[in-house]
Amino acid sequence: MRGLFPLLFLLGCTELPDEATAPPEPVGAPADSAADLSSFFPEGTEGTFVLYDAQGGVTTRHNPERAAERVIPASTFKIFNSLVVLDAGAVADEHEVVAWDGAERAVPGWNASQDLETAFARSSVWVYRDLARRAGRGTLQAALDREGYGNATIGDQADLFWLDGSLRIAPNEQIDFLRRLRAGETGFSDRAEAIVSRIMVVDTTGEAVLRGKTGWARSDSLNLGWWVGWLERADDAYFFALLVESEDPDFDMVGARRPTADRILRHLGIR
Repeated sequence: MRGLFPLLFLLGCTELPDEATAPPEPVGAPADSAADLSSFFPEGTEGTFVLYDAQGGVTTRHNPERAAERVIPASTFKIFNSLVVLDAGAVADEHEVVAWDGAERAVPGWNASQDLETAFARSSVWVYRDLARRAGRGTLQAALDREGYGNATIGDQADLFWLDGSLRIAPNEQIDFLRRLRAGETGFSDRAEAIVSRIMVVDTTGEAVLRGKTGWARSDSLNLGWWVGWLERADDAYFFALLVESEDPDFDMVGARRPTADRILRHLGIR
């Protein structure tokens, strides 16, 4: 009885919380969602779209399976490449001019000397091939490994691996890298991150700032088009990655990427 008395006394003097005073149930993280956005893609195309709402912490995906599959980054890699060459000193800043080699290329805007800022805006492949050679395979590979960028594979050509099929990245991974870039959480310098974030600006309307980079490549008999970036409005940020795919080699991918993303962003209430 001695051992039982203290226990009975304790139970008699302790108030058990009722429903009004019980601690609230823990609230789980917002759930990611899937959305059927196929009607916004051009006729005869497929693909995926990923949107991450930084405030809500929610990711919305069209075609989630495809969003997890790696494909050629094409010119979206110029975001990463710019960070590498700036930190490597391949160019002093975004205004250092890279001399044109005089070779006539299919895109008229490429046929001139240009700096990193104009080369990024014009997606000048020859400029970035030149800068990749200046930075060197070792520097590029170390950055890819450190950042965990896609499959981090260079392959045989250290000045073309983002187009020849060696390097591959998934739309989900594009979003992850862009989030770290905006937050200043990559392994690149603060200076390089600031410069690249600045040259990524493509539109400023009111309080909204749109940053991004397109990409285009043909791979595995597919015509691939990318548009990745983020939209800022005050303290809000929305990260997006669009991948459009067509089996038609003549499909107008250049004219389809941004309008497709704009339609989706308006539908989702972002634009």
